[in-house]
Amino acid sequence: MKRNIAMSHHTILKGTHRSILSWFPRFHINRKQISNTCTFYSDANYDFGDIDQLDINKLFGLSYGLHHNNSARFGWRWNIEKQMVEILAYVYVDGVRITEGAADLHIGYVHPGIQYDYTIKVVDGYYEFTLNSPLYPTPKVVKIKCSDRLTWWGYKLYPYFGGNKKAPHTVHIDLERIS
Repeated sequence: MKRNIAMSHHTILKGTHRSILSWFPRFHINRKQISNTCTFYSDANYDFGDIDQLDINKLFGLSYGLHHNNSARFGWRWNIEKQMVEILAYVYVDGVRITEGAADLHIGYVHPGIQYDYTIKVVDGYYEFTLNSPLYPTPKVVKIKCSDRLTWWGYKLYPYFGGNKKAPHTVHIDLERIS
């Protein structure tokens, strides 16, 4: 059986923030785009029963310099009402995290067990987030203004559970590199 070396299986164990694969930095130089297919599973479902339910977990993205200075990532959280994974933009610009009150970060909803295509590009001074699926007639796109001073180096960012709370149970996420 041939294994796809571009596929990474991220297992975030109960009581932790990240998978083992997320600990190892993968640096980039002048990268302006990252694309992956992603599959969540039924264990993406959680209910904290408090305001922390609205915290945004991280899926993947790119930093430009340190990630708390300038970075763009897809974020996610379980939406209890819709019983789906909500996908959002998660962005730092010049050391400031862009919040839902400052911008519309909502990109769309995805079903566990279905593979979707995700792309982040730097285009004309904006981070452009695209979520594509055969279930959508057109791709979902959100643009967030980025820094005028993006550095030429950074690193890829991978799944991280939280906000301030750790994974309430083991969570599995598959990422397959497109570009």
